Amino acid sequence: MFVLLFSFVLLCWLVLRRGKLKGNLPPVYPGCKPIIGHAHRLVGDGKQLWNLIQDIQRDCLKNGGVTLFRLGPEKYYVVCDPDDYITVMGTCLEKNYFYRKILNAWVGDGLVTAPVPVWKKHQKLLYPAFGQSVVDSFNGVQNSQARRLVHSLGDLVNKGPFEHLDHIARSALETNLLTAFGLQKNMDTIMSYMKHFVEIRRIMTKRLQNCWMHNDFLYSWTDLKKQQEEALKKLRALSDEIIQRKRRVMKDKQSNEGKSVEQGKQFKGFMDLILESSASGALSDADIRAQVDTMVLAGFDTTSTTMAYACVLIGSYPAVQEKMYAELEDVFEGSDRDVERGDLSRLVYLDAVLKEVGRLYPAAPVVIRYLDKDVKLQNYTMPAGSNCVLLISGLNRHQVWGSDREEFRPERWLETASLPENSNAFTGFSIGRRACIGKPYAVTLMKITLAHLLRHYRIKAEHRHLVLQLEIFLKPAEGCQISLEPRHVRMV
Repeated sequence: MFVLLFSFVLLCWLVLRRGKLKGNLPPVYPGCKPIIGHAHRLVGDGKQLWNLIQDIQRDCLKNGGVTLFRLGPEKYYVVCDPDDYITVMGTCLEKNYFYRKILNAWVGDGLVTAPVPVWKKHQKLLYPAFGQSVVDSFNGVQNSQARRLVHSLGDLVNKGPFEHLDHIARSALETNLLTAFGLQKNMDTIMSYMKHFVEIRRIMTKRLQNCWMHNDFLYSWTDLKKQQEEALKKLRALSDEIIQRKRRVMKDKQSNEGKSVEQGKQFKGFMDLILESSASGALSDADIRAQVDTMVLAGFDTTSTTMAYACVLIGSYPAVQEKMYAELEDVFEGSDRDVERGDLSRLVYLDAVLKEVGRLYPAAPVVIRYLDKDVKLQNYTMPAGSNCVLLISGLNRHQVWGSDREEFRPERWLETASLPENSNAFTGFSIGRRACIGKPYAVTLMKITLAHLLRHYRIKAEHRHLVLQLEIFLKPAEGCQISLEPRHVRMV
């Protein structure tokens, strides 16, 4: 351990000139040490990392929306100001080395991690797969999966508090396989994928927190690297299985007049498009796997976590829940029918609740961009070669939200006067050219799932028991529990 720490310090010293602070600088976050900067503050578990992010956020907001954080010789400008945020997101599209090196080892050059030239090419190819017409074609599957979730939770009704995230995550992953990949449910595959998914997420976070492990040579000698390779081997095998199964399905589909063998419906989803692109040579096998892994990463993990937070907050505020139920009663007239496309726009209060959940508990609270050019903010100029940490969580709690910004109040989304004049103050799915292209899919899935759950069950919870941790995404560490009571729903 001493040799590794000495090597890290030496590495920092050798490149210290590159990290020399120049020009008009924002306040430096407290606790900066010679050579290592704030690297020592990252050490710990996911809960400590989230506490650090929140403390940096408070310091950033106190300093007018910009502060400086250092990891060895590397400068990180931390931004929480809405105007500065949109400047960075619109100017710098290149991802920081955390995506290019650490996360890339997991998901390759997917849309989240790819360098700009690759991202531009792949986004153009894949964007049609996330259009509204494609999302609408999945509604039947999403309704069916929501009913399965309602049924699976039936055994837990009136049984007291239970951890519900795993139930929602399994349902979301199943839905992902059925829609984006057009594959039948396979519980062994689902459970195996979730197990290794959680493990690799933990490993990547631990590497991030230990700055000396950022060096590939030093990291290659660690036990954590061995654990990573074992977990990745299993995840890649599962991804390859998904791809090969889908190829077989597409081959069968071609011999059945274009009808999906597994769904009995005609729709072209995510995997159809990327496999067609691979047939034309536009995507390699490595590209396909990268997009599959990225889709699973973004398609079920963030969505299921947001729904879990939504259930906790809904269960903590009975008045909000009853207002949601009243809206559902009005739209569905007390019936248990499927959620149709026309219903989604009528679920105005449900939409407001989801936005407020995303504001207070953003699944991806941190975005990091590499500055490939000088970027002029309102009060500072960030030099090329630096990094910018965009704190989504801080942006969503900026003072422009008013004195009640720390409160869960969905009504703010229905009152124009309550919303910030600056529309960039909220970014549930990021903004700019590298914003999440899966937003229509995610929002539709969450609305359909919660509409079914709330028509059948009354939720009880206590959000003050939530303890959070940062493991790439914002995840619950403790206290993410709900209890269910039955409601009486008239059938169609």
